[in-house]
Amino acid sequence: MRRHIMAAADYGFTIQRCAPGAAPFRSVSRPDRFPGAGAGCGHRRLFSLEGNRQMAILEWSDDLRVGFGPMDEEHKKLIDLINDLDAAISAGHAADVIGGFLEDLISYTVWHFRNEEGLMQQYGYPQALSHRVQHVDLTETAEDLQQRFLDGDHELADTLTPFLKTWLTDHIMGTDKALGRFLADKVEAATA
Repeated sequence: MRRHIMAAADYGFTIQRCAPGAAPFRSVSRPDRFPGAGAGCGHRRLFSLEGNRQMAILEWSDDLRVGFGPMDEEHKKLIDLINDLDAAISAGHAADVIGGFLEDLISYTVWHFRNEEGLMQQYGYPQALSHRVQHVDLTETAEDLQQRFLDGDHELADTLTPFLKTWLTDHIMGTDKALGRFLADKVEAATA
């Protein structure tokens, strides 16, 4: 599928648009909003600061690998989104641009959590309830921070990405690693 990119030089980012007839990346309440979720065009995010990012706040490494491929791929996308949000904040972009990155990050995170929770239910994960509580806590905290930002508290922008980096790293290294091992074992047993 052919894609094209429109430059938005005023903000130093690009908006990725899909070819005519392709499902758009950014469509409210549609599962095809994110890659792997349906028949979308495959764009990973609405905004891109590739080339403008000086240093990523969080880099993917094997230490973050949970051992279940689909979860690892989604975690990589979350890291990309956190890095893009951080780059927008560091570059001093306008509040509406930062708000767009924040909205995409929260939406993707909620989508990712639903995927994990579906897998936990499908395979009977014994720690599903405590894992889901962590998801709910982060979602509520992130949505509260987003609302504060939208209400004009732009000073909290500097605390967003360090908070998200710490939470994601701790969550992946702890509860998601346990879930990844569990899922990998279940899938391996089912295919053996």
